[in-house]
Amino acid sequence: MRFLPAPTARARRRAAIVTTLTLAGVLATVAPASASVPEGWDTTESVSGLDFLLVLLVLPLIATLVIGVLAYLSASRPARYSSAVELLGQQQGQAWLGGPQKGVEAATGSSAEETGGASARW
Repeated sequence: MRFLPAPTARARRRAAIVTTLTLAGVLATVAPASASVPEGWDTTESVSGLDFLLVLLVLPLIATLVIGVLAYLSASRPARYSSAVELLGQQQGQAWLGGPQKGVEAATGSSAEETGGASARW
């Protein structure tokens, strides 16, 4: 069962041209990378396998572990904001910072059935 029509000679020729031009472009950009080091520059010493593993594996692993331990320790501490709720004189979960002083019931003059929607009324 074929879903696509068979490629024509023109389509094959076009694919060959695109592939050839793409390959030529890639090879043209790779050529400067194979240049030798200029004579005035110092030669660098090669990196050992142990240094490679240290920089790419061990140091990121240590950083991840340190961040994880710090996050765990900060999450295991008790919450400090409980005293602020007590200062407001309201039950936890009932505090409305910046709201009316007499509570949630004093916020609106209408009941919950009369308001709602994007324009605050039905």
